[in-house]
Amino acid sequence: MGIGKVAFLTDPDADVIKQRVITMFQHKNSGKVGLRSVAGAAALACALVASPAFGWQVVPDESNLAFISVKKGHVAEVHSFDTIAGEISEDGAARITIDASSVRSGVDIRQERMRDILFQAATFTEVVIEADIDLSEFEDLAVGESATSFTSGDVSIVGESLPIDFDAIVTRTGENRVVVVPAEPIIVDASEIGLVGAIEELRELAQLESISYAAPVTFRLTLDR
Repeated sequence: MGIGKVAFLTDPDADVIKQRVITMFQHKNSGKVGLRSVAGAAALACALVASPAFGWQVVPDESNLAFISVKKGHVAEVHSFDTIAGEISEDGAARITIDASSVRSGVDIRQERMRDILFQAATFTEVVIEADIDLSEFEDLAVGESATSFTSGDVSIVGESLPIDFDAIVTRTGENRVVVVPAEPIIVDASEIGLVGAIEELRELAQLESISYAAPVTFRLTLDR
Protein backbone atom coordinates (compact mmCIF):
# COMPACT_ATOMS: atom_id res chain seq x y z
CA MET A 1 0.00 0.00 0.00
CA GLY A 2 2.22 2.82 -1.19
CA ILE A 3 1.22 6.39 -0.63
CA GLY A 4 1.26 8.53 -3.73
CA LYS A 5 3.08 11.82 -3.63
CA VAL A 6 0.86 14.81 -2.93
CA ALA A 7 2.20 17.44 -5.31
CA PHE A 8 0.88 20.90 -6.08
CA LEU A 9 2.11 22.30 -9.37
CA THR A 10 4.05 25.53 -9.53
CA ASP A 11 2.56 28.47 -11.39
CA PRO A 12 4.48 27.85 -14.67
CA ASP A 13 3.38 24.21 -14.68
CA ALA A 14 -0.16 25.29 -13.96
CA ASP A 15 -0.20 27.61 -16.96
CA VAL A 16 1.11 24.85 -19.22
CA ILE A 17 -1.57 22.38 -18.10
CA LYS A 18 -4.35 24.92 -18.45
CA GLN A 19 -3.30 25.68 -22.01
CA ARG A 20 -2.99 21.99 -22.90
CA VAL A 21 -6.47 21.22 -21.63
CA ILE A 22 -7.95 24.15 -23.57
CA THR A 23 -6.09 23.03 -26.71
CA MET A 24 -7.46 19.51 -26.22
CA PHE A 25 -11.00 20.91 -26.14
CA GLN A 26 -10.33 22.86 -29.33
CA HIS A 27 -9.11 19.79 -31.21
CA LYS A 28 -11.99 17.70 -29.96
CA ASN A 29 -14.49 20.23 -31.23
CA SER A 30 -12.70 20.75 -34.60
CA GLY A 31 -12.11 24.41 -33.90
CA LYS A 32 -15.74 25.15 -33.05
CA VAL A 33 -15.08 26.27 -29.54
CA GLY A 34 -17.43 28.69 -27.84
CA LEU A 35 -16.82 30.75 -24.74
CA ARG A 36 -18.59 28.15 -22.59
CA SER A 37 -16.29 25.35 -23.82
CA VAL A 38 -13.16 27.38 -23.17
CA ALA A 39 -14.42 28.35 -19.72
CA GLY A 40 -15.21 24.71 -18.97
CA ALA A 41 -11.75 23.65 -20.08
CA ALA A 42 -10.13 26.33 -17.94
CA ALA A 43 -12.19 25.30 -14.92
CA LEU A 44 -11.21 21.67 -15.41
CA ALA A 45 -7.56 22.63 -15.73
CA CYS A 46 -7.70 24.72 -12.56
CA ALA A 47 -9.31 21.84 -10.69
CA LEU A 48 -6.58 19.47 -11.84
CA VAL A 49 -3.90 21.91 -10.79
CA ALA A 50 -5.42 22.79 -7.42
CA SER A 51 -6.07 19.21 -6.33
CA PRO A 52 -3.37 16.86 -5.05
CA ALA A 53 -2.27 14.31 -7.63
CA PHE A 54 -2.59 11.61 -5.00
CA GLY A 55 -3.85 11.51 -1.44
CA TRP A 56 -6.18 9.78 0.97
CA GLN A 57 -9.70 11.20 0.90
CA VAL A 58 -12.45 10.49 3.40
CA VAL A 59 -15.38 8.52 1.94
CA PRO A 60 -18.29 10.38 3.59
CA ASP A 61 -20.94 7.69 3.16
CA GLU A 62 -18.70 5.12 4.85
CA SER A 63 -17.35 7.32 7.65
CA ASN A 64 -18.90 8.52 10.89
CA LEU A 65 -18.22 10.18 14.22
CA ALA A 66 -20.38 9.64 17.29
CA PHE A 67 -20.37 10.70 20.93
CA ILE A 68 -22.32 9.73 24.04
CA SER A 69 -23.91 12.05 26.57
CA VAL A 70 -25.05 10.95 30.03
CA LYS A 71 -27.94 12.65 31.81
CA LYS A 72 -29.57 12.12 35.19
CA GLY A 73 -26.54 10.17 36.34
CA HIS A 74 -27.03 7.01 34.31
CA VAL A 75 -29.10 7.64 31.14
CA ALA A 76 -26.80 7.44 28.10
CA GLU A 77 -27.72 8.76 24.65
CA VAL A 78 -25.83 8.41 21.37
CA HIS A 79 -25.40 11.33 18.99
CA SER A 80 -23.66 11.58 15.63
CA PHE A 81 -23.01 13.84 12.64
CA ASP A 82 -24.35 13.36 9.13
CA THR A 83 -21.63 15.24 7.27
CA ILE A 84 -17.93 14.45 7.56
CA ALA A 85 -15.10 15.10 5.11
CA GLY A 86 -11.33 15.37 5.06
CA GLU A 87 -8.05 13.95 3.89
CA ILE A 88 -4.68 12.61 5.00
CA SER A 89 -1.61 13.85 3.17
CA GLU A 90 1.39 11.72 2.23
CA ASP A 91 3.25 12.81 5.38
CA GLY A 92 0.35 11.75 7.60
CA ALA A 93 -1.17 15.16 8.28
CA ALA A 94 -4.87 14.48 8.77
CA ARG A 95 -7.54 17.18 8.66
CA ILE A 96 -11.12 16.06 9.24
CA THR A 97 -14.01 18.52 9.07
CA ILE A 98 -17.47 17.91 10.49
CA ASP A 99 -20.50 20.04 9.64
CA ALA A 100 -21.65 21.26 13.06
CA SER A 101 -25.21 21.76 11.81
CA SER A 102 -25.45 18.08 10.85
CA VAL A 103 -25.56 16.83 14.46
CA ARG A 104 -28.21 14.15 14.97
CA SER A 105 -29.62 12.87 18.26
CA GLY A 106 -32.89 11.18 17.28
CA VAL A 107 -35.03 13.92 18.84
CA ASP A 108 -35.67 17.05 16.76
CA ILE A 109 -35.83 19.60 19.56
CA ARG A 110 -32.76 18.15 21.25
CA GLN A 111 -30.61 18.23 18.13
CA GLU A 112 -31.79 21.76 17.35
CA ARG A 113 -30.66 22.88 20.81
CA MET A 114 -27.36 21.03 20.47
CA ARG A 115 -26.79 22.62 17.07
CA ASP A 116 -27.64 26.15 18.18
CA ILE A 117 -26.50 26.22 21.81
CA LEU A 118 -23.79 23.59 22.22
CA PHE A 119 -22.02 23.75 18.84
CA GLN A 120 -23.15 27.28 17.93
CA ALA A 121 -23.29 26.19 14.31
CA ALA A 122 -24.42 29.58 13.01
CA THR A 123 -21.06 31.02 14.09
CA PHE A 124 -18.76 27.99 14.16
CA THR A 125 -19.80 25.99 11.13
CA GLU A 126 -17.31 23.16 11.52
CA VAL A 127 -15.75 20.92 14.12
CA VAL A 128 -12.18 20.30 12.98
CA ILE A 129 -9.88 17.44 13.93
CA GLU A 130 -6.20 17.65 13.00
CA ALA A 131 -3.81 14.82 13.76
CA ASP A 132 -0.67 13.07 12.59
CA ILE A 133 -1.27 9.60 11.17
CA ASP A 134 1.73 8.18 9.33
CA LEU A 135 0.09 5.86 6.83
CA SER A 136 3.48 4.93 5.40
CA GLU A 137 3.97 2.76 8.49
CA PHE A 138 1.28 0.44 7.12
CA GLU A 139 2.68 0.10 3.61
CA ASP A 140 3.45 -3.59 3.97
CA LEU A 141 0.03 -4.56 5.32
CA ALA A 142 -1.83 -7.16 3.30
CA VAL A 143 -5.51 -6.61 2.62
CA GLY A 144 -7.36 -7.48 5.82
CA GLU A 145 -4.41 -6.83 8.12
CA SER A 146 -4.30 -4.09 10.78
CA ALA A 147 -1.67 -2.19 12.73
CA THR A 148 -1.79 0.29 15.58
CA SER A 149 0.03 3.60 15.89
CA PHE A 150 0.08 6.30 18.57
CA THR A 151 -1.60 9.45 17.27
CA SER A 152 -1.66 13.01 18.58
CA GLY A 153 -3.56 16.04 17.41
CA ASP A 154 -6.17 18.66 18.24
CA VAL A 155 -9.93 19.02 18.03
CA SER A 156 -11.40 22.47 17.48
CA ILE A 157 -14.93 23.11 18.77
CA VAL A 158 -16.60 26.56 18.94
CA GLY A 159 -13.25 28.19 18.35
CA GLU A 160 -11.50 26.39 21.21
CA SER A 161 -8.72 23.86 20.64
CA LEU A 162 -8.25 20.73 22.75
CA PRO A 163 -5.20 18.43 22.42
CA ILE A 164 -5.99 14.75 21.96
CA ASP A 165 -3.83 11.62 22.08
CA PHE A 166 -4.98 8.15 21.12
CA ASP A 167 -3.96 4.89 19.50
CA ALA A 168 -5.26 4.62 15.94
CA ILE A 169 -5.95 1.25 14.35
CA VAL A 170 -5.44 1.31 10.58
CA THR A 171 -6.83 -1.59 8.56
CA ARG A 172 -6.11 -2.10 4.90
CA THR A 173 -9.45 -3.17 3.43
CA GLY A 174 -8.49 -2.88 -0.23
CA GLU A 175 -5.60 -2.07 -2.54
CA ASN A 176 -6.40 1.63 -2.32
CA ARG A 177 -8.57 1.79 0.81
CA VAL A 178 -7.88 1.99 4.54
CA VAL A 179 -10.13 2.29 7.58
CA VAL A 180 -8.98 4.24 10.65
CA VAL A 181 -10.60 3.87 14.07
CA PRO A 182 -9.46 4.72 17.62
CA ALA A 183 -8.39 1.75 19.72
CA GLU A 184 -10.72 3.01 22.45
CA PRO A 185 -13.14 5.91 22.86
CA ILE A 186 -11.60 9.38 23.23
CA ILE A 187 -12.90 11.33 26.23
CA VAL A 188 -13.67 14.99 25.52
CA ASP A 189 -14.22 17.12 28.63
CA ALA A 190 -16.46 20.14 28.06
CA SER A 191 -14.80 22.00 30.94
CA GLU A 192 -11.56 22.07 28.94
CA ILE A 193 -13.07 23.80 25.89
CA GLY A 194 -15.48 26.28 27.40
CA LEU A 195 -18.70 24.32 26.86
CA VAL A 196 -19.87 24.04 30.46
CA GLY A 197 -22.15 27.08 30.16
CA ALA A 198 -23.79 25.64 27.03
CA ILE A 199 -24.33 22.28 28.69
CA GLU A 200 -25.87 23.94 31.75
CA GLU A 201 -28.22 25.88 29.48
CA LEU A 202 -29.26 22.63 27.79
CA ARG A 203 -29.79 21.02 31.19
CA GLU A 204 -32.06 23.83 32.35
CA LEU A 205 -34.10 23.83 29.13
CA ALA A 206 -34.63 20.07 29.44
CA GLN A 207 -35.30 20.36 33.18
CA LEU A 208 -32.69 17.74 34.02
CA GLU A 209 -30.83 17.18 37.27
CA SER A 210 -27.51 16.70 35.50
CA ILE A 211 -25.70 16.25 32.18
CA SER A 212 -22.15 14.93 32.27
CA TYR A 213 -19.42 17.30 31.11
CA ALA A 214 -17.31 14.41 29.77
CA ALA A 215 -18.31 12.59 26.60
CA PRO A 216 -16.76 9.50 25.01
CA VAL A 217 -16.14 10.03 21.28
CA THR A 218 -15.48 7.41 18.63
CA PHE A 219 -15.16 7.44 14.87
CA ARG A 220 -14.66 5.34 11.77
CA LEU A 221 -12.89 6.91 8.82
CA THR A 222 -12.85 5.15 5.48
CA LEU A 223 -10.30 6.64 3.11
CA ASP A 224 -9.60 6.04 -0.57
CA ARG A 225 -6.70 7.23 -2.67
